[in-house]
Amino acid sequence: MTALLSDPDAPIHEVRAASSRAEWRERLADIASSQDELVSSAQMRAIGVPSSTASGRLRAGRSWTRVLPGVHLVTGGRPDRRQRERAALLYSAPHGILAGPTVLRHLGVRAGRLQEVSDDHRLPEPVHLLMPHEHHLLAAGYLDVARTRRWPAEQIIDGLRMTSTCRAVADTARRADSAREVAVLVDECVRRGLTSIDELLVEVREGPRQGSAALRAVLMSRIHASRVSVGDLVTTLIHEAGVAQPLWKTRLVGPSGEHVGMPLAWLDSVGVAIELAAPDAAFVAALQRYSAAGVTVFPVSAHMLQADLPGHVRTFMNAVHHAARRPRPRVSPVLAVPQD
Repeated sequence: MTALLSDPDAPIHEVRAASSRAEWRERLADIASSQDELVSSAQMRAIGVPSSTASGRLRAGRSWTRVLPGVHLVTGGRPDRRQRERAALLYSAPHGILAGPTVLRHLGVRAGRLQEVSDDHRLPEPVHLLMPHEHHLLAAGYLDVARTRRWPAEQIIDGLRMTSTCRAVADTARRADSAREVAVLVDECVRRGLTSIDELLVEVREGPRQGSAALRAVLMSRIHASRVSVGDLVTTLIHEAGVAQPLWKTRLVGPSGEHVGMPLAWLDSVGVAIELAAPDAAFVAALQRYSAAGVTVFPVSAHMLQADLPGHVRTFMNAVHHAARRPRPRVSPVLAVPQD
């Protein structure tokens, strides 16, 4: 039963009250030791701790410290940063989850000087919490509470319940003071593999537009840089495959002038489009348009080409040979530019 209570999401009403003073003292100690020396009033009531016990120990000069309404530090003194975060989860249980900069600090992100902020108990850094939109939480102390209709994926870091890293990056970026700050944050998190440009693109498309302009701009600039680097790899791919040089910067249109696509490279003689792969709805829509027009698509990414260029050369040659045996699709290039 004690393990059940140590989880702030646990159904407290299922916990049996202690039958004696000695028992509840033991169980209270177990709960506190599993929660960074913190307990909530709801947990104490569930095991039968008299309300007078908490009141007495919270009085000036006694042993407990009130950290947030209904959340107590049983060792007394000043709570440290981790204890404030645990207290936030207990206060907002069972719905609250750590978010934004609070998540990134646990991941060691240095952007925004997250690791340089001192743990000053007199003016503590906010603990960022996310709540479902339908649940309200009274503002208290050091908490920075946001509500959302799009509940994020969750993760456990250092034993604490948090939003996904991608959501934490996006939420932090939406509150940033400058585009430069956003760029530094995105570059660090992507470089360290904490999230990816593709994941952030999905988050930007599905999330609120308010505050996202700088994040959108940074992601678009990184995609452009990625296309430049993958272009060099595609040039090598085409050279190794021994096929005719493609057309670049090409927009493809159908027989009635309808837009078909704008591939990275276009092999006009056989109707093969080399397209930058992306796990999102826009890429899927592009594949559907190509398919409807009879265009053979060869998706690529910098990562896959760098990992096994010879293997992709062989696959690409097979795709070109297969396309050459079919009637050429009825599409035309517009503003096609041969590679220099």
